[in-house]
Amino acid sequence: MLSIGTQKSDRITTITNTTWAEYISLDLPSKRVSFRNEVITILSPGRNHELIGDYIRLIILAYCRNFNIPAFTFNQTTLKEEGKEGKEPDVAYCFGIDKDKPDLEVEINLTSEGLVVWGLPSRSCSP
Repeated sequence: MLSIGTQKSDRITTITNTTWAEYISLDLPSKRVSFRNEVITILSPGRNHELIGDYIRLIILAYCRNFNIPAFTFNQTTLKEEGKEGKEPDVAYCFGIDKDKPDLEVEINLTSEGLVVWGLPSRSCSP
């Protein structure tokens, strides 16, 4: 499926029945590419997606600053669980000390029904 919209909307391509080898062979530096359950998703974030990510980053950093919590960002780091899952979260942070994997990953999902923001503790994916 290919969704084409305005400059402000996300463009998403989903490819099913794929393999880990196909996922890691992709070289799409300007896109966010993820792999899970044999599905590759290619996201070209729109302007609204980026603005929401910026607001979330500002909120997290303001909270950390207010409570004197060191925060370490992962920004464009691709997180991988070899052979199972790979993703590039919109926002990801370690708190307290710098670690190999984030304590918090935030995924922004703009849908026709509105905005869904997932803030998840990191699973076993590593950079």
